[in-house]
Amino acid sequence: MTKTKFFSIVCGLFLTSHFAMAQESPQPEDLLKTYESIQQAMASDEWESAKKLAGKAAEILKGPSSEFQKKIQEGVKALVVSQSDPDSRKAFGVYSEGVTALVRSDKNLQKSWQLFYCPMVPKGTYRYWVQAKGTELKNPYYGAKMLSCGVTRSW
Repeated sequence: MTKTKFFSIVCGLFLTSHFAMAQESPQPEDLLKTYESIQQAMASDEWESAKKLAGKAAEILKGPSSEFQKKIQEGVKALVVSQSDPDSRKAFGVYSEGVTALVRSDKNLQKSWQLFYCPMVPKGTYRYWVQAKGTELKNPYYGAKMLSCGVTRSW
């Protein structure tokens, strides 16, 4: 076997394994960008748009899952099938619970993302959400009704 052929085989194996690993584990940045788009849609009372974006999130989440990814998947699936604005907001709460756990688990992510809490969210629904640091607070649980309702919380 020539050196060139051997090198080509080794490179091919490396690239194949590298791309397989990348597809198995979604990158936190991809999850957070999609989450942020859904959060903004919910804050704008556009739950139908949020459902479509949740379908995109479901594609990112294919493959093996950690505990927080399972919670994210649960919320995304519930959001995709939601039939009303209240259903979509409750599903968003489940989704937020997983995303909050993701950011809480990574000090580097915490540098770019802020945790918010809404005391008005009914019991039984997760009351926290995440937004990029430096952005204006926009409550995804109530949208226009109480867009600025919420307080920042520390990680």
